[in-house]
Amino acid sequence: MTEMQGQGSDTPGATPYTPPRDPERYFRGVEVLFSAVQALSFTREPGQVQRIVKTAARQLTGSDGACFVLRDGASCHFVDEDAVTPLWKGMRVPLSSCIEGSAMLHRQPVLVRDVAADDRVLPGAYDATFVRSLAVVPGIFVSGETS
Repeated sequence: MTEMQGQGSDTPGATPYTPPRDPERYFRGVEVLFSAVQALSFTREPGQVQRIVKTAARQLTGSDGACFVLRDGASCHFVDEDAVTPLWKGMRVPLSSCIEGSAMLHRQPVLVRDVAADDRVLPGAYDATFVRSLAVVPGIFVSGETS
């Protein structure tokens, strides 16, 4: 065992090092992130940024879909998606009426394990879809708007 393995950092407040449970999956994830960062460093076109981010998000999570949502005034604009079935692309929804808007307004990630049982999700919003759980991670887009 080398000096650093299993010992963590000497930096106060730092999280101790924990080896990945599935090293193969971990390294695939690192490759996806590296490729996404590399691709993002060569583009300035919003459409390309959206494609790179949604594709990487879906690959990293192993999910059935990923959606790129931008804040547009008082609305969420579902600008692009990569999913087994198209759902929301092109739609605009009031920030106050969806979980994505809540994440943007509070600038906090949201994890919903069961869309049918979570009271933060509009009842019936996902009934006719393949969506059973979701994660929403707000960020900052090129324009400075929360996305």
